[in-house]
Formats: sequence, C-alpha cells, structure tokens
Amino acid sequence: MLNFLQRSLSVRIYLIFSLLAVSALVAAIASSYMLRNNTFESVEAFRAANAARAGERVNAHVLAVVAESRGIYMAKTAAEAQRFAAALRSRLEQLQRDVAQWKVLVPAEQRPAFAKLEETVADFVRFRTETARLGVEVGAAAADAQGNNEQNRANRQALNNAISENSKAAAELADQLSAEVYASGQRQTILIVVFVLPLVLICGIAAVITVRRSVLTPMAQATDRLTAMATGDLASAVPGAERRDELGRIAAAMMQLRDSLSQAVQLQAEQARLQEVQVQRAARLEALTRGFEGAVGQLSSTL
Repeated sequence: MLNFLQRSLSVRIYLIFSLLAVSALVAAIASSYMLRNNTFESVEAFRAANAARAGERVNAHVLAVVAESRGIYMAKTAAEAQRFAAALRSRLEQLQRDVAQWKVLVPAEQRPAFAKLEETVADFVRFRTETARLGVEVGAAAADAQGNNEQNRANRQALNNAISENSKAAAELADQLSAEVYASGQRQTILIVVFVLPLVLICGIAAVITVRRSVLTPMAQATDRLTAMATGDLASAVPGAERRDELGRIAAAMMQLRDSLSQAVQLQAEQARLQEVQVQRAARLEALTRGFEGAVGQLSSTL
C-alpha cells in the first residue's frame, strides 16, 4: 500500500481530501445527532413549561368560577342572577378547554395523577352548573343553599389540591428538562471542541502539508530548473529525479530534455570547431596557391 502511494501522487491527494471529506461528514453527523437530541429535549421542556402555564390558567378559571358563584348567591334580581350565571358557564367552558389542552401536554408517567384531576374537574363543573341553574330558575337563595356549604368547599379544595399537585409536577419536570438541555449543550460543546474540531484540524493540516511537500515545492523546483535550463544552465542536477510518482516522471522527462540540449550544444560546438578547421585549411590552401602562382610566374619570367 505504501509502495503504491509513493508511486502515485494523485492517489495521495485523493486520499487526503477523502479524509477531509470523511472528517467533515463525521462532524456533520455528530452535530446533527446532537442537535436532534437537543431539539427533542428542548421540545419536551417546552411542553412541560406549557403544561405548568396551563395549570395556572385552570386555577385562574376556578377562582373566577367561585367569584361568579358568589355573585349568584348575592343577586338581588333574576336578571342579575342570569348575568352571573352566563359568566359562570363561560368560565366553566374555558376551564374545560384548558384542561383538555393541558392533558395533551402531560407526559405518560403523570397521566394517572392527571386522570384524578379530570374527575375532580368534572365534579366541579357539574356542581357549579347546577348552581347556575338554580340561581336562574329557582333563585339566589336556592343557589346559595346548594353551593355555599361544606360539600362545595370540599369539592373546591379537592380541585385546588389536584391542580396544585399537577402544576407542581409540570413545573418540576420543566426545570429538570431545562437543566438537562443545558447539560446536553455543554456536553455537545465539549465533544465538538475535544474530538470533532481536532479531527478536522488534523486532516486540514495534513492536507496542507501533503499538497505543499508533494506538489507545490516540487513544482516550484521544477519551474526554477526549467528556467535555468532555458538560460543555458545544463550542468545542474534535476530535482525530484528519485521520485516514483508523477513528479518523478516529469523530472525524468526534464533530464532527457537536459541531455538532449547538452548533446545539441556539444554538436553545435563540434560543428563550429569543424567549420573553423575548414576555414583555416581553406586559408592555407589559398596561401599555398598564391605562393605557387607567384613562384611559377617568377620562373616564367626567368625563363
């Protein structure tokens, strides 16, 4: 495997960038997983907080119903009793709607206790509905006799206790889940800082070092050597000739080019030397020819 990597620069580059991609993918998967868990915990904490607020609204409706009931007890006329009865019935409807909304937010482990609350609310609604009916159809005195007694107070006290118990459980759950969300966020931050970021950083540094050492520096050296060869420096060694990868093959081609250029220079020098010899020989021949012609001319004159 190492021998194959030494023989292929492209494989090394692909490998290092694959490691970068894998590290980024691992970081993305880890972040997505942690975000999903954190989102789930946040949603549960939000549901618990809404359940606690629903309990507060239900308790406010109970207090309003009690106040409207007292208005019926103290009504002087049928019209006044009718007005208080209408407000009481409206409050009871709001109470039932908020209890239904509260039920949706209650987790499974708290539903048995909430079922008792629903039963108590149902008794309270029946009792107060009858109070409203008596106040309108019979009179304030009948409503007072039916509602302003120990049975009524016991029913309301039971309802208040059930609301308080369930509201407290919802508030405690909201606080617990909020603390878990915060702790989960802290753990996620530590995990990212300690594991994910160093992994990405190491792969990034490895990629930079690999590209710099395996590509940029050898290419710069090859460029400088080609520039030197272009200016006539054919004696210096070609860097990277010992490599077995693509850059090594480029260095081998540069060596062949250098040798070819050296041979061309030598051939040109040899041709220049031969041409100089020929010129010198032609000059000697011309001198000998002139001397011979002079000697012949002198001999002819003497004869």
